[in-house]
Amino acid sequence: MRIYFIRWIIGIGLIIFSMPVFAEKALELSLQDAVMLALRKNPNVQSAEIQRIVDKLTLRTAEWQYEWQYSLKGAANHTDSVTGGIHAESDTESLTPGASLLIPIGTTFNVQMINPLAHTAGFARYYNPSVTVSATQPLLQGAGRDIVLAPLYQAQNTELLARLTFKTTIMQTITDVISQYAALVQAQNSLEAQRLSLKNLLATLKQQRAFLKTGRIAPADLVQFDASVASQKLQLQEQTVSLLQQQRNLLITLGIDPSIPIKTSNKVQMPNETLPNLAECYRLALENNIAYQQELINLKQTKIALALAIDKARPSLNFTAQRTQGGGSGGYPNSGLKSLTNGANTNTQFGLVLTVPIDNVSLKAAVSSAKVALDQENIKVASQKRQVILTVTNDYNTILNQKSQIIQAQIAVKLAQKSLDIAQAKLRFGKVSPFEVSTLQNSLITQKLSEISVIDAYITNLATLDQDVGITLDRWGLHLIY
Repeated sequence: MRIYFIRWIIGIGLIIFSMPVFAEKALELSLQDAVMLALRKNPNVQSAEIQRIVDKLTLRTAEWQYEWQYSLKGAANHTDSVTGGIHAESDTESLTPGASLLIPIGTTFNVQMINPLAHTAGFARYYNPSVTVSATQPLLQGAGRDIVLAPLYQAQNTELLARLTFKTTIMQTITDVISQYAALVQAQNSLEAQRLSLKNLLATLKQQRAFLKTGRIAPADLVQFDASVASQKLQLQEQTVSLLQQQRNLLITLGIDPSIPIKTSNKVQMPNETLPNLAECYRLALENNIAYQQELINLKQTKIALALAIDKARPSLNFTAQRTQGGGSGGYPNSGLKSLTNGANTNTQFGLVLTVPIDNVSLKAAVSSAKVALDQENIKVASQKRQVILTVTNDYNTILNQKSQIIQAQIAVKLAQKSLDIAQAKLRFGKVSPFEVSTLQNSLITQKLSEISVIDAYITNLATLDQDVGITLDRWGLHLIY
């Protein structure tokens, strides 16, 4: 039963091995193409771009609070009544435009013009307009540019956070594409290496069978070769499936149909693959690392929240002034537009309004909570700074180590190839056994796969370092339009 199962597995492997991995008209995709395609089609990027519409409107709404606010109100009323048998009928119409403005020092201006038009049966229709201009200036609570503009500062900081979130999405997408593209290239190169290995094994097996016919070797000497060929075919089958999976993963990240056949290069080439020194990486990270920049903005938000909590606990002292022109009743000189300027009806008011909170526990608690939040945020900023430096250090050392591993892996591949060539030459003269050649063949494949793996890890970690340092977009020559 086991023999039949092994033959069935080998047969499936031969079928897959004979099938082309790519269609004849496969889409040729370089790493640069993959990155640019993802920036247009990736669902996360598209969603982040749409979110920017809401983010911009949120900031615009905050800015609008410090511009003239206009209003228009209209009303009409008709009354028809009978009292004590006496019939009365009247109607009134009014149109009231208004405007208000909050300026950075805290002064609020209001302008309102009331335009009433009244008519009672048996009397003339009268138009008695009035204009009221008022101003309110806080002197304690709510006074000062920093307090008045605090909502705008908060909205601006929120917009900066939104921009960083958008940038994070773009950078993470690029990093994911690089990682998956490198994994695909690794799978592709691994498949090619295993195909070549199988081809060499089959050629050697054919040669050994010819030796068997001439009696130069015993049948038992072919057992190891047959086993190696079967094992190699199974590995080839598994690698073919892995390659197809890597293709689908990349295409899904790119945001295109995962069934589209693609072709990639056999080498991942990062643009401008230079590595800054460690000190420069630290400097760039503290200027550009997204998580650290977010914590700095959160610190600003916390400081503003504390200032607002302290301000709210202060006594409130507001100076108010109001002037009304017009607003009389009846006919001349109280009617018509001239009544606004003839001085027949005026009203001027000035005043102070004082409100003192007495032992307000909730206000005191709010201030204490805001102070604690500020202390906690300072701790977070310091912790995040240390984490950034640690992460960059680890990334940098890992990359340097992998560059050395690549050199060692390349040397190991050359030595393994040389050893195999020598062994195959000796095999023709019976100086070594087929088992030794098979072992060296497997060793060569292992070294090649190790080299491919190290290169893939180097490219992936270089992309990770770029993201941690915050220079992913610079690496690819990209400029975001927020």
